Amino acid sequence: MHERHLGRRAALALIAAAPALAARPARAATPVTVRIGVQPVESAGQTFYGKDLGWFDQAGIDVEITTLSNGGALVAAVISGALDVGLSAVGPVAQGFVKGLGVKIIAPAGMSLSTAPTDITMVALDSPIKTAADLNGKTIAVNGLGNVLMYATQAWIDKNGGNSKSVKWLELPFPAMADALAAHRVDAATLAEPYVSAAKPVARILASPMDAIAPIIPATTWFANGTWLQTQPAVAAKVVDVLRRAAIWANGHPKESGAILLRYTPIKPESLAAMTRSTFGVDIVPSQIQALIDTGVKYNDVDHALNASDLIWKAPKA
Repeated sequence: MHERHLGRRAALALIAAAPALAARPARAATPVTVRIGVQPVESAGQTFYGKDLGWFDQAGIDVEITTLSNGGALVAAVISGALDVGLSAVGPVAQGFVKGLGVKIIAPAGMSLSTAPTDITMVALDSPIKTAADLNGKTIAVNGLGNVLMYATQAWIDKNGGNSKSVKWLELPFPAMADALAAHRVDAATLAEPYVSAAKPVARILASPMDAIAPIIPATTWFANGTWLQTQPAVAAKVVDVLRRAAIWANGHPKESGAILLRYTPIKPESLAAMTRSTFGVDIVPSQIQALIDTGVKYNDVDHALNASDLIWKAPKA
């Protein structure tokens, strides 16, 4: 526990220090509805905190939170206009952008930090696998074929002496991965918290695959529908402000944010106590987005090269 605490403090030091918060905006007479899509994980916490603490209300926003199972479903919902804002890894958003589907990243969410990783490749406790090369020809479970956890795992294998092209990939939901490892239906699995901690009775850590991309990157980001951004730029800017404020608050209030998570997600108290908690990004760092895009292109998650600055929405100057 002490080592985890030190790691989190070090991680927080790596996140850009935020300037003093502006005064709370007056609540609008007629709130504007904003539809935000999330996954039921801590990485989506900024929306839960902003809603629970009343910050969306103060910004004149009536936030409607919809929970979907994965980033691909959220990207599809935002592209269709069923949602205004969603949570996803960079790859699906970049792919939507290069296909001309009008989505842009507006803010970082949960960060992947080498000092406090929350996405882990695991093998069964009795598995003989110890190296990347040992995974050659094996079956690895991921929660989505072609998603960031898959191509991060591919990158880790290739950077550490293995051959990811020889691997067989199986799509499984996170809750099913521990049993699949214990029963040897898969040889390895890449999980996210809180499922990493929950799997430890039957599995051990092999790697932190996101490190193969960069030591600090957003595991997930907030992105928005392009038409909504064009027609509601002032509202979008307020949403970004609340997400930023919530990130700063959550990074400094793990106990209080944990209590809110228990109300908004299926995370159980015992899992919350054991898991590595998320650190939230405060401001978008283009080089971090670029590292994710480039790796996505290499592993065919994104069709072609893209400049990160084109994918990042810039709020209009007041």
